[in-house]
Amino acid sequence: MAIPFDRYILITSAVGGGQAVPRREFLLRIFTTNELIPTNSIIEFTSADDVSDYFGSSSEEFMRSSFYFGFVSKLATSPQRISFSRWADVDTAPQIFGNTPAPLATLQAITNGTLDIEMGGAILNLANIDFSTAISLADVASILQTAIRTGLGNIFTMAVVNYNAVDARFELTGGETGNNTVSIIGGDIVNSIGWGVNAIFSNGITMQSVTDVLSDSAEMSNNFGSFVFTTASALTLDEIVEAATWNATRNVQFQYHVPVELADAATTQDPLQNIRGVGLTLVDLTNFPNEYDEQSPASILAATDYDRRASSQNYMFNMFNLTPKVSTSEVANMLDALQINYYGVTQTAGQNISFYQRGFLQGISTDPVNMNVYANEQWLKDAIGSSLGNLLLALPEVSANEAGRAQILSAITPVTDQALINGTITTNKPLNSTQIAFISQITGDPLAFQQVRNAGFWLNAFVESEVNNGVTEFFARYTLIYSKDDVIRRVVGSQILI
Repeated sequence: MAIPFDRYILITSAVGGGQAVPRREFLLRIFTTNELIPTNSIIEFTSADDVSDYFGSSSEEFMRSSFYFGFVSKLATSPQRISFSRWADVDTAPQIFGNTPAPLATLQAITNGTLDIEMGGAILNLANIDFSTAISLADVASILQTAIRTGLGNIFTMAVVNYNAVDARFELTGGETGNNTVSIIGGDIVNSIGWGVNAIFSNGITMQSVTDVLSDSAEMSNNFGSFVFTTASALTLDEIVEAATWNATRNVQFQYHVPVELADAATTQDPLQNIRGVGLTLVDLTNFPNEYDEQSPASILAATDYDRRASSQNYMFNMFNLTPKVSTSEVANMLDALQINYYGVTQTAGQNISFYQRGFLQGISTDPVNMNVYANEQWLKDAIGSSLGNLLLALPEVSANEAGRAQILSAITPVTDQALINGTITTNKPLNSTQIAFISQITGDPLAFQQVRNAGFWLNAFVESEVNNGVTEFFARYTLIYSKDDVIRRVVGSQILI
């Protein structure tokens, strides 16, 4: 034995500068009323096949996923992930959707089974469950229902158990809606009836407003870049405006995409025209359930890899497996005036060419209404936020002095360098007199516009203080002015023959 060496020299090992704040993925989130998604939860998939396995091959969720994952960008990239969130548009009861149960013969051998189930905070301990008389899986469900209804309160006495022969599972619905939990605590028949760990458990909740479900979902995970509601959700115009208004408060964090029929174009656009971040796309409901035109921008966004060179994308001139909805200048001009997007067809050399047009969002003149500009700002904000978060978490402190200011700038600079590479920031873009005056006013530097024009951006940071609850606190404020990536939507030529 000896005295431990660390009494004299104690060395602690650690990895410095780790990445603790991840960047968001700009995947699509679909809000649906499908009961297979547990309330207050988010589920994600990496392929349309996985979505089919979960929801079924005839579900709208699968159809939408097939369209989404089927897109391949001009840089040969595709969406890698999709997420779903449940919207409880009515009061819901607690539910269990089991996985595949044991064969009927195995269940018939159970004559003294046990099951411990909790609903609404009350626990029911069942014993002597006997399936020996069952001649079908539907009979097993009936026996289960009878046993569960011996519990106290409507949540048990009005509970329903049925066998879903299509999806091969036992399903339980509690007898009372509202904020009620459900879980399986134990019992020896749990796995036999498919109510084990692989089953779907969904707590009951009261009806959610559109604002509530969007806020709750984003609070659980903001790892998405755009969102839509399923056709089955059937939002009213007021609810669409509510969703768009919520999205606008997130300040260029998400894109909200809305399907619009031609007959409703003007009435739908009118209350949305001054709300930023909402995209309207023309659809024809007779093409459902195989065509989801409004998801086109979501597919483009999810397929954009900002780690690649020149990855910023023009949302116009992208081809999808869609039926053209616009084939005349008259309709195109009307929709263009409303900034409503559409899948249109043109013709040259006797060949029809169809593509997504024109890549606009709603909003006022000071909003980023070009989808590519809006998407790029989504990425830039997130990337800078992640970089600054990692700085604050990695260093012992960021001092409220010139050294701290330099550290703030050094954390932002790699992001702006990447933005120059991927095309979010562009150089050598002409600036008009109004833009020059604005840059000079914001920066206090009459020559700052030259840096924006030539280098693509102007960046500075300052340390400031404020008093909160009687305590002086210091914070860093940075200003980034950059040349956004504008895209060409039309080419006009003059050919002069001498």
